Amino acid sequence: HLPRFVFPDGCIPMTEHRTPTFFTFVLTLENGTRLYGAALNLYNDAVETERLGHMAKESGFEDLPAWMTNGSFDSSKALKTLGRRSEIVFLPKCLVVLSHYCFFDVMRSFLLQLYRISLVQAPLPIERYIANFVCEVPLPPQGKIEVNFALTDELQVSIVRPAANRLPLVGFSYHPLFASLSVGNILVVLGCLLKETRVAICSQHYALLGPVCEALTSLLFPFVWQGMYIPIMPYSMLDVLDAPVPFLVGLHSRYLKDVQAPARPIGVVFVDLDYDIVHLGFEDEDLGSGSLYGRCTPALPDKDAAKLRSKLEEFGGIAYIPSEQGVVGRITYGDGQNMTNKEREAYAVMSRVHVPMASKSERSNLMEMSDKAFPDNEILKPIHGFATEEGTLTEKEIVKSDGWKMKGLKAKKGSSGSLSSQNKEASPRENPLNMNELAGFSTSEIRNATLRFFASIFKNYEKFLVKGGGEPFQREAFLDDLKLKGNSREFVSQVTSSQMFERFVEERITSPDQPEMRLFDETIVAKNNRSKKTVGKKKETPFLSDQSGNITDTFAPPPPSNWGLPDDGRSYHYGMFPKLDPKAFGKIRYPKQWSAKQKQRGASSAALREQNKIMSNHLAQPVSVTPTKPVGSKDPQQKNPIMNVEWAIHALSYNDSVGDFQSGATRDVALPSDTISSAMKEVLSARRKQSILLKLIIRAQACCRMYIIRTRYLRLCVEFKKRYDKALLTEENVTQLVTFILSIVRIQRMFRAFKKRLEERQKIHATRLQGWLRGEIARRYFQRLKMAALMAQAFARGRKVRFAFKLVKDLVAKVQAQVRGYLTRKQVAIFREDRVMRYRLQIFELWKHARTPLTYRSNFWMLINGKGFLHLSLTENELKRLWELLGIVFLSNSDTNQGELDRSASGMFIPGTSTSVHERYLQVRAIIMAS
Repeated sequence: HLPRFVFPDGCIPMTEHRTPTFFTFVLTLENGTRLYGAALNLYNDAVETERLGHMAKESGFEDLPAWMTNGSFDSSKALKTLGRRSEIVFLPKCLVVLSHYCFFDVMRSFLLQLYRISLVQAPLPIERYIANFVCEVPLPPQGKIEVNFALTDELQVSIVRPAANRLPLVGFSYHPLFASLSVGNILVVLGCLLKETRVAICSQHYALLGPVCEALTSLLFPFVWQGMYIPIMPYSMLDVLDAPVPFLVGLHSRYLKDVQAPARPIGVVFVDLDYDIVHLGFEDEDLGSGSLYGRCTPALPDKDAAKLRSKLEEFGGIAYIPSEQGVVGRITYGDGQNMTNKEREAYAVMSRVHVPMASKSERSNLMEMSDKAFPDNEILKPIHGFATEEGTLTEKEIVKSDGWKMKGLKAKKGSSGSLSSQNKEASPRENPLNMNELAGFSTSEIRNATLRFFASIFKNYEKFLVKGGGEPFQREAFLDDLKLKGNSREFVSQVTSSQMFERFVEERITSPDQPEMRLFDETIVAKNNRSKKTVGKKKETPFLSDQSGNITDTFAPPPPSNWGLPDDGRSYHYGMFPKLDPKAFGKIRYPKQWSAKQKQRGASSAALREQNKIMSNHLAQPVSVTPTKPVGSKDPQQKNPIMNVEWAIHALSYNDSVGDFQSGATRDVALPSDTISSAMKEVLSARRKQSILLKLIIRAQACCRMYIIRTRYLRLCVEFKKRYDKALLTEENVTQLVTFILSIVRIQRMFRAFKKRLEERQKIHATRLQGWLRGEIARRYFQRLKMAALMAQAFARGRKVRFAFKLVKDLVAKVQAQVRGYLTRKQVAIFREDRVMRYRLQIFELWKHARTPLTYRSNFWMLINGKGFLHLSLTENELKRLWELLGIVFLSNSDTNQGELDRSASGMFIPGTSTSVHERYLQVRAIIMAS
């Protein structure tokens, strides 16, 4: 099902060339393991429309456009439908990289560099660069080692994994999240995710959806999102929005235009990244209740939410770009009503900013830049050097051809480097997908702020864990310990009832030594140590304080291999990204391995079963995670496999993968023990041969180095002897030289004495000046102290007077407010009692005309027998019902003539412009009195 996710809008030919676009996505396998992917979409393959139509007919496709049906190809109809003058169609192509680790920035750099290499002359086939990155660049361990690799001399890519006692890996930029949404709206979305609300992130730029969804889920640490997770959801899977389980999906924003707010699924929160709007909609409980009110903003604890918002504004707010209207943090609820600040929590307050005319298009321009793989036309920049085993090959060593031009792009010779710099000067901001952080923006501080937020709320959670039978967590006791009130207590109660928190408690009880658990626990300890209440009772944090995971070494993997290629100086030039040749990948050099694979923290088994059941209804067949059988596996049709090193490594890696996928593997998939032993012997034999060869190479290198050093030493000795012979001195020259040196020494001695006397005089004058300055400073300080004492006394006296005046003023204001309130309530009560009495009289009169049953009258009469607002509302609703039942129609002025013409019809027509119930009551009363 990979093509559905790399082409979320469908694999559609285009009538004009489009620049390459890039976006990232995430796939979730049946066992909960996530696959992180990066896609580079190209439109380079061109084909004539007539040929495309014939190819489609010959292939047997049924669902074809109108210009390809009816048995024959109509070129004119095709051109009219496509809207192009030429008869060419550009076909889509997608370059995809998958990984079990979230290295979005690394994958982006590799795909962009790989595509640039395919457009120029390279010393190696494109397959060798792919094999080098995918198979020969090792995965670094957690901390300690940094892996640096490069395909060209322009860009060096660094792969680093954080140590086990640091926050998990984040290989992408937080700029898209904080540039698209205000801090208040980010906190609203985080609150919805903590309550496991169904959330849909919407944008017309697919490049923003992946980083934004990943950033939101990473901010949930130490919790792991347990719901469905589809950052790039194909538009054909809109039925997922009706799923009854929590989900976080990314969707094209045209859904918000095609489906209005009342028609959207109940209970789904839609986040519009393009305009910084959060559509809260309705709660799931509002379904069928007829409630006119929508979802409220999550009630995060006020004190902790205020601290978190302050930190996010400090380290992330600088990246935000306001919309053209200048509204910051717009939120809607219900059927699309705007939520005012009075209806929001304090952390989600909306504000307005002034947007200059020159900056109104900055937000849209930056978002469009994120979709473009080469926003500054870097694709036109030449590559000056390539990395090979023989060294870095520069452009001069490659035979140039006539060159290649991409349709729609032009660059002058020698100016391709300045093209990128000019575009950067025109835009004040870089591509938001870049890892280069703005001044003042800090991803690490943002993540630490959210971690401290959770540590503050759950600082005492360990006291309420129950390791025995029954409920593993004492929820009510924990809520009582927090001492929260109202909506905040309800919010934390919903968080502790979520699948995320239950999974966290389960992991904490079963695996307390897990690095993520220890990191969170010692973060709480560190926070408590900073408190004034723990003076003298501080606890140690050995896991957090451990510095053994710091990056100390750098590993450079081997560059792309040229083994098996002809050594005749040829180059490889394709003009566009070619179809890959499996034979051109060459022999793979297996990378260095430092540690075993790290197991991902995923959803619980119950949540996975529910998600797989839902996804199986939207996909043709579930994604299989069972590994295929390698050469040498237990297969009756396979006989006498070739026993070589490649076979042995393949067999051993397959045996390890079976151990990793125990949940999906069966016993007949595992390899027999004799096959494993043969593979181990083959690998050990290869290692012995390799060690012998390395010893010979090292010995030869040592001999070469010693020869070079001896040659340099002899050359220096000869040069020194020549210079010494030229500089031999006579006895007369020695006497003159001694006399000159003694004269210089006397002059230096006299100068030092003069300098010493001058310094002593300056020191005496400086001491006198310092004494005078100290006295002057002391006098001025005394004067200031005296004035400050007088001002403090005056301020204290004035404060007493103002305090007494304020008490009297507040007392008078309270008395006045009580009196005004009493008078107002008394007048409103008299007015309401009079209205209810008059309405009841007319209701009684209209009941006679409508022949209302006595049982209904007696029951309803008891309901309106009162003077409150509820009784007034009930009487008004009954009047409306009786008017409608008796056919009384109220016409506007424009409909008066038409009403007179239709008077022959049944019913009564009353002209007038008022829509007030009381005014219409008076009209009906006048008619009743007249009749």
